[in-house]
Amino acid sequence: MKKLILFLLIAFNFVYSLDKKSTIKKGIELSYNFNFDESERVFQKYIKENPEEPEGYLYLAQNYMWSYLGSKEEKEYDDFSKLIEQSIEKLKVKLNSEKDKYEIKYLLGKAYMFKAMALMNKGDNLQAFLSTKSSVDYFNEVLDENRNFYDARLGIGVFQYALDFIPPVFKWAVSMTGLTADKEKGLKNIQLAFKKGTDSKIEGAFHLGKIYADYLADYDSSAMLLNNIISKYPNNTLFLYQCAITQMLNRNLSAAERLLNKVISLNNPKFKQTTAFAHFLMGDIYFRKNNFTKAIRNYEKFLETTKITDYSGIAYYRLSFCYLMNDNDEKAKKLIAMSNSGNDDIQDDIYAQQEGKKIKEYGWSKDRRLLTIADNYLESAEYDSLINYVKNNSENIKDKEFKQIADLYLAEGYIKLKDYKKALDVLNSISVKQFDREKWGVAYFHILNAEVLIFSGKKTEALKNLKNAEDNNDYYFKDKFSSQINGLRRKL
Repeated sequence: MKKLILFLLIAFNFVYSLDKKSTIKKGIELSYNFNFDESERVFQKYIKENPEEPEGYLYLAQNYMWSYLGSKEEKEYDDFSKLIEQSIEKLKVKLNSEKDKYEIKYLLGKAYMFKAMALMNKGDNLQAFLSTKSSVDYFNEVLDENRNFYDARLGIGVFQYALDFIPPVFKWAVSMTGLTADKEKGLKNIQLAFKKGTDSKIEGAFHLGKIYADYLADYDSSAMLLNNIISKYPNNTLFLYQCAITQMLNRNLSAAERLLNKVISLNNPKFKQTTAFAHFLMGDIYFRKNNFTKAIRNYEKFLETTKITDYSGIAYYRLSFCYLMNDNDEKAKKLIAMSNSGNDDIQDDIYAQQEGKKIKEYGWSKDRRLLTIADNYLESAEYDSLINYVKNNSENIKDKEFKQIADLYLAEGYIKLKDYKKALDVLNSISVKQFDREKWGVAYFHILNAEVLIFSGKKTEALKNLKNAEDNNDYYFKDKFSSQINGLRRKL
């Protein structure tokens, strides 16, 4: 979900005569605000009046692609597939007659990108990579003919960034695209398109909002970009949902809750899966607030409505804890057995599967319960409560590695309150060599140590700690730690 959603919006550049521009623009504006019924009427009228023009088919196809990605309904995919092939056919005919071919090639690049996105979500990876290659080829031809056509860089940048997340088993296919997967180059191309492109402001803002959060842990910049486009398109489920993710990563749970309530109240029928995920995130919000009754309600709603396995494992894992805290041990045992039902490519589900296996065998230990409550205080930005809770319960934690994890939470709490001396005292009491089972604690330790060193002006030592964090970041919470490492390096 977190990675594939990056593909969802790509730049619009209008290639048609001025007397037709207002009609297409009207349809696109309606699409941005997720008024798909009215948008379809506009595009269908355009197609009826201009049956040989490709733009109506292309933008209507994009609507159906969005709907397919947001609902996973096969009918939406079938309608998309028919329209995208019609648009490609008509664009290729037009390519032979147009003087400024680079504009038509740009639209062909977008058409094949939409096709690649849909195919990848269908699981047809080989055809998806072939369409990606066609898209990249057309975008590069655009830039060969007109280096100042910056909107083409948005598509290239999105591919460069997103392909870096492709599993190793498919790396051979990436080489077919003609692109080198490179998040930094991708980010620079997207920034350039956003700054200098003609029609990349909205889509560029969406992509940058996601990248700043996921890749750089720059949540303030992310929220600013996303809030700007939400103010213009307040009913766009995807913009609202992505901004909610940013706010949750920034531990601003109240802001995230407002955004998710809007997604749920909109209940867009073409984005049923996104609405289901909104219930999952609402469950997370109440879980982090230690409001386990409301968390149960939202997790169960998510599990009732989701059509895919993404995040099901972690939902069952957290549901188990919720029922445990509500004194329903039998229900907790049944639910932890379901914690292996998630997506093996998603880090939260991997965590749920591996830790759930231990709990299934040994039960929810008192140590694990204490750590979960402490982590909830941390993730809800209740830093004073976190510090008091850990200090009052630290002696009750018997497992040495769990005790060190609790100390890491304590150190982060002090850092967030800008009490760097106390944070350093806690960090100095931790021995990273003792992390054997909880290996992720090593990367976490070095990230926190780097933050203290940056505050102290010791940049060289901070960089060494970030390098150590990166070298040891191959366990739980890998993406989260990676974004923090990247963000701290940029500060230096």
